[in-house]
Amino acid sequence: MSKERPPNSASTEQALSIPSSREIPEDLEGLIQWALEENRGLRSTWEQWQAARQAIPQASALPDPTIRYGYFIQEVETRVGPQQQRVGVAQTFPWFGQRKLATSMADEKSMEAWATYQTQRRELVHKIRSLWADWDYFDRATALTQDNIQLVRRLEQVAQARLRSGEDALAVVQAQLTLARLEEQVTEWTDRKEPIVAQLNGLLNRPSDAPLPSLKPSKSWSPETWKSIESTT
Repeated sequence: MSKERPPNSASTEQALSIPSSREIPEDLEGLIQWALEENRGLRSTWEQWQAARQAIPQASALPDPTIRYGYFIQEVETRVGPQQQRVGVAQTFPWFGQRKLATSMADEKSMEAWATYQTQRRELVHKIRSLWADWDYFDRATALTQDNIQLVRRLEQVAQARLRSGEDALAVVQAQLTLARLEEQVTEWTDRKEPIVAQLNGLLNRPSDAPLPSLKPSKSWSPETWKSIESTT
């Protein structure tokens, strides 16, 4: 199976360009693109590939010529006359086939570096998608639970009014117990979101406690969108 040839540097440099906006995207595909541009580990791997790619023409080049200069304290007689200084240029030529071999090895190293970059890139996209799915679940669960808390509080107010009218206190007690359970649930959701947010921010090269927006799914779950994102270079 042949290895995938890396693209030219222009397209990859465009993919790793610094975002024009400092606002974190509110859609998942934008968040993934942000990570592809800002993730330190991915950028480091890309720079390693760039260095390996730039080494290819250097491998086929001849060694730099050397210049020698000599100065004689006393003139030296030569067949062309007296000589007081001497300048010489020397060029080393490698054995036949050595430059071709060096170029082939440099090209192989470049392809390996490119494959490493591509693998790390795919893994980064997968991590972002997975963490976002977990974070989005807990974020929605928290919002839904908070809505339920508001509803139960209104029910408690109704029960309190009926209690003042002489009705049974059971409805008030039930509402208060339900409120306590829901508030505990919100605390649990919040606690479970914190490490996920920290991991996401780490992949996005942001402070661990930086807030994340409630992302809009829109076309995020489209297979075509994922294919486009994962193939972007």
